[in-house]
Amino acid sequence: MTGMKLKMHGMLQARVLGLTLGAWTLPAWASWESLVLPPGFIWESNVPDAAARARREDKPLIVYYTRTNCPPCDVLRARLRSNETLRETFKQQYIFTVVWGNSMNRTERDEYRQRYDVRGAPSWVLFHPQGGYVCTLHGGVWPQEDGAEVHELLQTRLKSFDTEAAAALTARPCRSQ
Repeated sequence: MTGMKLKMHGMLQARVLGLTLGAWTLPAWASWESLVLPPGFIWESNVPDAAARARREDKPLIVYYTRTNCPPCDVLRARLRSNETLRETFKQQYIFTVVWGNSMNRTERDEYRQRYDVRGAPSWVLFHPQGGYVCTLHGGVWPQEDGAEVHELLQTRLKSFDTEAAAALTARPCRSQ
């Protein structure tokens, strides 16, 4: 086969067999999230379930906005995977769910990004345990290896959160810029 036909054949074959991640092909039954989401966290499979759990457990909700083929996302996931202290701190304090930007249609993605000030991947959108939007944290590279600065920043924003005023506020980053 010529190069183009071979490439087309490979893509078609990958779609028939399952999901494609770069050069990897997984069977349809495999969870590709298990390959890219850090273990040790309890990742809720969808936002409504995660929000319900956050209310039930009285923990803030972090919606992790990510994409495939995103080097900063890979750095953040690697840091979460390799640092047990960081994982435990975040696991005990927050409920996590994930939104894959490249799995949304353009309209959904644009609405989500505008509503929650998501400028790109990775971003963490923080919600109060009772459901109000708090702030958005951008980027995947943190100054401190253990994530203490990020945790402290999120906790400070949560403490200053006013549920009545939250409805009137527009999307805003966690850090002053």
